[in-house]
Amino acid sequence: MKYVSLLLILLSVPATAFAQVTPGKTLEFAQIAFGGGYETVLNLTNRGTSAFSGRLALFPTDSTKPFPPLVNGSAVSGVMNLALSAGATASYRITSGDASAGTLSGFARILTTNQENASLLEGNLTYYVKSADGTIVDSVGVAPSTRILQAVIAFDDFQTVALALANHNGANQTATTKLTLLDDKNTQIGTATQALANDQQVPKFLYQFFPGVSLTKGRVEIQSDRPFFGTALTFVKGGQASSLPFLPAIKLYNLTLKGLGQTLTSQAYFTLESGYVTGYGVNTVNGVPQPDSIEQITGLVTNGNLELFAHTDRGTSTELVFYVLVPGFDPSGKSTQSGTAVLYFVNPPSVAAQGTVTLTAIN
Repeated sequence: MKYVSLLLILLSVPATAFAQVTPGKTLEFAQIAFGGGYETVLNLTNRGTSAFSGRLALFPTDSTKPFPPLVNGSAVSGVMNLALSAGATASYRITSGDASAGTLSGFARILTTNQENASLLEGNLTYYVKSADGTIVDSVGVAPSTRILQAVIAFDDFQTVALALANHNGANQTATTKLTLLDDKNTQIGTATQALANDQQVPKFLYQFFPGVSLTKGRVEIQSDRPFFGTALTFVKGGQASSLPFLPAIKLYNLTLKGLGQTLTSQAYFTLESGYVTGYGVNTVNGVPQPDSIEQITGLVTNGNLELFAHTDRGTSTELVFYVLVPGFDPSGKSTQSGTAVLYFVNPPSVAAQGTVTLTAIN
């Protein structure tokens, strides 16, 4: 009976986690720019069946300088209220209230206390560059930024790529991002570390992160110990700009699970987005992956701990739920990390096995 009680308690943890794997999202944009010929237009649409109520918050890159944004011609002191009825679309043009301040930058977030409604709010932004007479000479469309722990950006001209990295969290915690630069032959050229305090945004060209580097084609890998968000842009000769995908990258691990005198090995493919894990595992036999053994994996990274959940053999007498806990998880490291695992039979409910697990990052 104690195993049955334990199972019912612990199964409530996976159920909660599964519900949170698709959280209410927050629209965020890691880079806005206005003044000096730049304008940013934010387009929002409410696809929900009820009204959306929230706020648009604008954060400066440099909080020591004046930050005078106008939104649709009205001065905004950091935050303005938003209201979109069901099915409505609205545009918010961000310009400068002080021409003498030149070009200013920062990041934007859509805030709300109703995450269910926020999940149905969609948006994008466009940068416009205008000449002195108001003629549009360039425009760049940018998708919302995604909170991630890891990203990979490939490029064909090192000198033209710019990154805007931003951090916001409710715990006032610093995110430490590590950038690794590799050429097109997969040779590591250099590494750089950028600490992001809470509510801090840093826009830099790659050559500013890696001064003195001579490179054309390659990629930059970005990893962080806490979720951050970013935008990547390219600026070619003549000032023309475009955006680059800034998406969560898949991390590959070798996973070894030991229990009841047996050892199970698999390859686990994780995407870490906003602290939520999605991915799959492929069992291996003598080190060879078995394609017919693919199992879905979900999980969380919270308070520095990794929790993974998997559900196998549904509807059979061997239906199992796996629960894995790796405390002190480091998503940016390549060292082997250890934790515990518990396997539960679903019908009838009982503990099938307990053991240990190790994760070794491959990429």
